[in-house]
Amino acid sequence: MSKSVLTGSAGEEFAKHLLESTGGVVTMSSDKFDREKDLVVRYGDFEFKVEVKAQAPLMKHGAFSFSANQLKKLQGVDFTIMIGLRPSKDWAGMIKMDSPIVGGVFQVRPNFKYTTWRDSQGNGKFMIPVCQESVRLVHRLSDEDLDRLSANTFKAY
Repeated sequence: MSKSVLTGSAGEEFAKHLLESTGGVVTMSSDKFDREKDLVVRYGDFEFKVEVKAQAPLMKHGAFSFSANQLKKLQGVDFTIMIGLRPSKDWAGMIKMDSPIVGGVFQVRPNFKYTTWRDSQGNGKFMIPVCQESVRLVHRLSDEDLDRLSANTFKAY
């Protein structure tokens, strides 16, 4: 299994437990590559489709970045849970490991603002800055959870 799939699965499990701890009844998608959502959470009569993203953020931009093909999916769910993980290496002090994004668990509404960009290979990407009304910090990871979830991250931006 690839590092990104391992990280994603661990993030989804963490989000499941977090939502259950707030009284939600969570059903995980049976398809790891579900094009609509990762899980469904029910609070009483209300049901929400949720996407989960666990990754090291773009530190210098204070944002999370995704492939362009993920935009429609993130805008199509009721909310996204973004989990800010530690990058695999501290590039000579360029990355502030104590950034509030690292270890943050954010709830992102589908009306988020984003910008587009291209990575060094020319691939289309978009980034969602965490400093906006559609993004809300809902939890801080313990050091133990941050270490466990960050074990498979591999990018440092």
